This record gives sequence, structure tokens and C-alpha cells, in this order.
Amino acid sequence: MPVHKKNQALQQEILALQQSGEWDNPEVQEKYIGDNGLGSKITEELKQKERDFLLEYLHTPFGFSILEYNKTGAEKDFYEAVYAKMTPEQRQSRIGQQYLVASKSKQLEKNDTFIDFTILNKELEAQQLNDYFNKDKEYVLVDFSSVSCPSSNQSFHITKDFADKYADKIQAVSVLQSPDATTYQQFGVLSTENWALVYAEDFTNTDTYIQYQENATPTFLLFDKNGKLIDRWTGALMHQQKMEHYLGKL
Repeated sequence: MPVHKKNQALQQEILALQQSGEWDNPEVQEKYIGDNGLGSKITEELKQKERDFLLEYLHTPFGFSILEYNKTGAEKDFYEAVYAKMTPEQRQSRIGQQYLVASKSKQLEKNDTFIDFTILNKELEAQQLNDYFNKDKEYVLVDFSSVSCPSSNQSFHITKDFADKYADKIQAVSVLQSPDATTYQQFGVLSTENWALVYAEDFTNTDTYIQYQENATPTFLLFDKNGKLIDRWTGALMHQQKMEHYLGKL
């Protein structure tokens, strides 16, 4: 509860900054929602408390049930500790196997190569993410978004605007988490040649999702044309600022 109260107070600070206009300053945004910002630190503190609770009460039905919500975003040693405390039966379960994958995974760091996986285009035809790295563009932007996430929806028009204006420099691929193909197709029709909205079926239950260790939507991964990571950021508020940094003004 004390951490939740800190988070509520922080949200009030951000709201006041937005109302005053100070929020338009990129340095202010970085202070609050950057990778090492106040918001990120509080989020990590909350996650750590939940992980501590999970390790202590893993033997209970409730403890085991919340494993599903903690399979991304932590360090390897957490997943290793959970897997070590599981019974042989638990290790053979689907979530047990996913924690084994997590114990061997980490977020991509600068110069790491993207992890390829199968996606579906707007016609629901199977493709590989790798297909979008063969267009001789300077950058490939991959974002993990959700059709039900307001921040993802807020980011879509920003991505499209940059993909349209800088079509010679960037290929954008939005990998959408959706409850079903029908819901996805309402977004897939927005795809353009330079901005592909693709469907990752049941993505959060795949090994690939765990290997990427990204648990926020939208998360943006900017790669060079050879598939090496240049930068990553999360959320709509930082998106335009980052795109302008690499591409220029709209």
C-alpha cells in the first residue's frame, strides 16, 4: 500500500505538469517516465514486492496462480529461483516450462539481434518478422502493442505519420496482441506499405513473448537494417520525441 500511495502521488504530479504545460519539456518527461525515471522506479518497486511475495507463497494455490502475471520483466535469477522451488509436477506444467524459458531469457540490449517469429498479415497469411528486415531501410521499428491499450492506440497515428513521411528511411511493424483474429482485422486494414500492423496469435503465451521479456504496451524496439538493436522505449508520451531524434520533425 505505501508504494501504491507513492504511485498515486506521482500521477497527480504528472497531471499538474501536463496542465501547466511543463510536461512538454522532454527533460521533464524523461525525469518521470524515462527508463530511469521516477515512474519506472516505482513500477519496479511494486514488481519486486510482488516477486518477493510470490517466492514466499509459491507453495500455496494463490501463489502458484499469479505466476502467469510475472513471467516477463524480471531478472534471470528470479525465474531460476521460482523454477528451483517448483515441484517436479509443477515444472512439467505449461507455466513451469515457461519459467524455464524465462530463466534463459533477457531483454534485448543495444547491438543484440532481434528474435524472429511467425506473424500473420492483414490477410491472416503467415510471415516471419525477418521479412521486414529485407527492405534496405536504414531503420526497422518493431513495436509490441495491444488493440485494447489506450497508449498503443494513441501511438498508432504517430507511427503512421513518421512511416509515411520517412518511407525511404524506416520500416515500421506493429505486432498486435488481440483476443482474436476478427478483432485484429479491424486494425490490420490500416496497414500500409511502410507500416505493417501484424497479428501475433496468442502472443503472451508463446516462448517468443517470454524470450523478449517485454511486458508493457506499447514497447518500441528500433533496429538498424541488419537487425541490431539501437534503442528501446515504452509508452506514447516518449514515442514522438524518440522518432524525431532519429528521423527528424514531422
